[in-house]
Amino acid sequence: MRTDDPQIRVFVSYAQHSDRHSDAVLALAQALRGDGIAVALDRFHGHELIDWPRWCREQLAADRARWVLMICSAVYRDRLENRVDPHTGKGVFWEGALLDDELYESKGNRRIVPVLLHDEFRRVRCADQRPCDSRGGRAYDQGRAALYRQHTDATGQPFAPGAIDRVWYWTCGQPWLVNALGYEVAFRRKDLRERRRTIDGEAIDAAAETLIQRRNTHLDQLTDKLREPRVQRVVEAILTGDEERHGYGMHDVEYLIDLGLIRRAPGGRLIVANPIYREIIPRDLTWVLQSDIHQETRWYLRPDGRLDFAKLLAAFQEFFREHSEHWIERFDYKEAGPQLLMQAFLQRIVNGGGRIEREYGLGRMRTDLLVIWPHPGGVQKVVIELKLLHKSLERTLAAGLAQTWTYCDKSGADEAHLVIFDRSDRPWEEKVFQRIETHRGRSIGVLGM
Repeated sequence: MRTDDPQIRVFVSYAQHSDRHSDAVLALAQALRGDGIAVALDRFHGHELIDWPRWCREQLAADRARWVLMICSAVYRDRLENRVDPHTGKGVFWEGALLDDELYESKGNRRIVPVLLHDEFRRVRCADQRPCDSRGGRAYDQGRAALYRQHTDATGQPFAPGAIDRVWYWTCGQPWLVNALGYEVAFRRKDLRERRRTIDGEAIDAAAETLIQRRNTHLDQLTDKLREPRVQRVVEAILTGDEERHGYGMHDVEYLIDLGLIRRAPGGRLIVANPIYREIIPRDLTWVLQSDIHQETRWYLRPDGRLDFAKLLAAFQEFFREHSEHWIERFDYKEAGPQLLMQAFLQRIVNGGGRIEREYGLGRMRTDLLVIWPHPGGVQKVVIELKLLHKSLERTLAAGLAQTWTYCDKSGADEAHLVIFDRSDRPWEEKVFQRIETHRGRSIGVLGM
């Protein structure tokens, strides 16, 4: 978290035990530098003659480094606790000794932030011996809470109950995102620079949407990776939810996990690493299309300010019939073309004042969209579920209605729609339909195309 200092300075303490880990630390440091933060890292001085013990002592001083990022790993812990050969890990042991003295003198932690990078997620075990999951586990959960508490300690500005939970929801503990989201909400938003004002969950949600739209350097680098063939093979499977139609291998999966782009959910299913990345991926893949779609929000507004989704989806059905073949052929991600086309159309309209939350993952066989639209009388929540026709319309419809009902119930939506894409060669007259179905007492609009 940044403070009001002219330039924030951080010291990065870590163990050099593999090229991959060192490169990940360097990437984090460079991302922080790109965001205007001064970073003290030994690799920035690799070609200089330096008295390293003295350099560490000077750079770690509280008047020099406002924050200390402690990059946690099993090797770092062993060196910190002096469980290694006496000639190994002197730098980490020295830094640890200096920080131990500071903790003793200050009677607590005021600036040390533990960080768990993606290359350690699968190796570290928590105190109760259960593996930490790929969101970063408790280590980073505690670190991000401490980071935000330190902002409150320094400025007096409180966070409302549940606000930090929204930080965790959007970032899943990704270090750069946690820092960027905190800076956005606490320093870029002019109304919240008044420190007496409480930062609530709505402010965190708005800051996340701003990050998604602005695309800082870190996020641009993420989307550049989407053009790599091995990334496309896995991401396209996740977007469609179908693991049978894509020829990716385990090396592809491990590469994306190491990038921090995807993670394994409980049960082993592959999903995008966090909701911010989950939003950015389809928006980036459809950016050109969004610019070329000639749709306006006002066409679908009711007199009370709510969106008319029956009219909107009927318009998309017509658009899809007329233009899908042309547009899907232009996509690099052709297998996910129908889902991406729907999201681009919807995003173009919702950009006028609302937002879309998405859920998709390998093996889900569907994409869940939750449209959140503020209006004068409150907030409209509408679920739109996207499915590819699989085996038969009857089986797809039965599964889709149950899944749509479940997502609608979970999200508290007041309206639900199911869209079924038929990618067969059947005539359009057989594919296109609209009807209302009822599942467990709830009416669900169903469109085929």
